[in-house]
Amino acid sequence: MGGLRYLGQQAATVAVLTLALLAVPASADDGFRLTQTCAGCHGTDGASVGETIPIIGGQSAEFLAEALRDYQSGDRGYYVMKIIASGYDDDQIDSIAEWLSKQTWVPSSTAFDANLAAAGATVAEEFCDACHGAGGVGAEAAPRMAGQPATYLINSSLAYKTGTRNHPVASAALGDIDDTDIVAAAHYYASQR
Repeated sequence: MGGLRYLGQQAATVAVLTLALLAVPASADDGFRLTQTCAGCHGTDGASVGETIPIIGGQSAEFLAEALRDYQSGDRGYYVMKIIASGYDDDQIDSIAEWLSKQTWVPSSTAFDANLAAAGATVAEEFCDACHGAGGVGAEAAPRMAGQPATYLINSSLAYKTGTRNHPVASAALGDIDDTDIVAAAHYYASQR
């Protein structure tokens, strides 16, 4: 019986804290509050530890806001993110993007293939660095790829190539790259930590 009482107290505490978070007025901390939904998959402060989920903390605010709006519109086709992004208005998206952009970039610690990474350096320089910066460090509208998990980079690149995601520049550029080169470039960027 004591265990049930303890669980009931814990549930009540969580409910009160959740209501308190939801009742916080819009402020500079609004982005933090709203990103708590993101933390479950993308990690604390946007520092994902998985192989298929991108690191979003430290990306540019412009890129993050565009990505969320692309999920809302369906230009990025992933149903979970579409559902989540559709719950935010423009001001909330801007707050989320701004807060995440101010977080420290924490590179992935996931594995990469050193041989593929060496082969991918030339592909990355030829096809990707013009938009994503030398070594994939990112630009305002183009995300940082250096230090992202290789599996995520492969999956997202192939999604642009096949049209599951739509972006006029990325889709066109990736359409000209062989899949084996995409894989090599992904391992190169994953190695840039």
